Amino acid sequence: MATVLFAWELGDGLGHVNRLLPIARSLAAEGHTCVFAVRNLLTCHASVSGAGFRLFQVPFVTPYADAEVRGKQIETMGDILATVGYSDVPNLRAILAGWQTIFDAVHPSLVIADYAPTAALCARGAVPVINIGDWFTLPPSRLQLLPRFRGGEPRVDEAKLLDVIAKAQAERNRPPLPTLPLIFAGGARNFVVTLPDLDQHKAYRAHPAVGPLDPLPAPATSEPTTDYFAYLSAGFGGTKGVLEALAESRLKGSVFLRDTTDGTRQAWRSRGLTVHDRPQPMVETASNARFVIHHGGLGTLETVMALGRPQMLVPRHLEQSANARLLGEFGVAVAMRSGGRFQPEHVGQALRGLDEEPRFAEAARRKASEIETNGPYPGLGAVVGYCRELLADR
Repeated sequence: MATVLFAWELGDGLGHVNRLLPIARSLAAEGHTCVFAVRNLLTCHASVSGAGFRLFQVPFVTPYADAEVRGKQIETMGDILATVGYSDVPNLRAILAGWQTIFDAVHPSLVIADYAPTAALCARGAVPVINIGDWFTLPPSRLQLLPRFRGGEPRVDEAKLLDVIAKAQAERNRPPLPTLPLIFAGGARNFVVTLPDLDQHKAYRAHPAVGPLDPLPAPATSEPTTDYFAYLSAGFGGTKGVLEALAESRLKGSVFLRDTTDGTRQAWRSRGLTVHDRPQPMVETASNARFVIHHGGLGTLETVMALGRPQMLVPRHLEQSANARLLGEFGVAVAMRSGGRFQPEHVGQALRGLDEEPRFAEAARRKASEIETNGPYPGLGAVVGYCRELLADR
């Protein structure tokens, strides 16, 4: 039996680890040793350790930008890499050394990476890597240049990043990268583990998305018993405006706030909102609501789409904003401006649209029926099957 390292390096929340856990459980059931290296121990210690897996803290750099690019928009995944250590050799050297320490402690026969490019780079030429992810975290590796998010010019020339990578790799007697998108290849097959419709780079993939790793729920058949359920982060500046609008509306529903305190919850309760102390079961809670309000993370988004409930998206950053635009094209959601650039009255307008216009509910039901017809999706079986092939070769 082999040791498999599951790596999560960039991004936030529980979504990345939640995508890795079903694969780990399947491989552990076959007798393999599964070890996790994660960005945030606090958010996922309970779920990973509770499943019986060892846990390491990954090396990472607090995002920063060099003075000459600080005022420019992030345009590619390369620009993101430049903010987390790839813009100069000493930083990348240090992060690679940290990953190598984990590799030396674990001795993996296979690495499975979700938004962990430096783990894949560290393994390059030594250990096979499978990258999993979504359209944003897993750019197509067959392109010569990374896709642009908005169509503008990148902050940082990819040639500069490739030069930094080549120098850091040369110090380790490891091969350079011919193109930057290959950092997301790892030498083995990639898997986009979302609904195929949500892969915004599907035209450039060698393989189509295989679907979510956990089964999606069937379309909800019961009548909603509340107007809304809101799943939001209290640490996001725009959340206050959403809660203000809900408190001022005639709508009835409930809220779960991440990253909050008892005092904050009680303050909103005093405004008339029902605020849960603990996370709610998403399938049951969303089924009972006429629409769901959240930030636009793909896990929640897919679940609510499969249930056939309309959504109000409150994106915090670029990726969620792009997800919101796509759901708007499907006709199943309304969205606020990204980064909290809105006022409570704008939220009120969006809420009235969801409340009063039947087209959102009708489109959501149609989309859920389409998802059910196209399923079940082979995601977990496809990934685990490929893992077996690679481990057999080892």
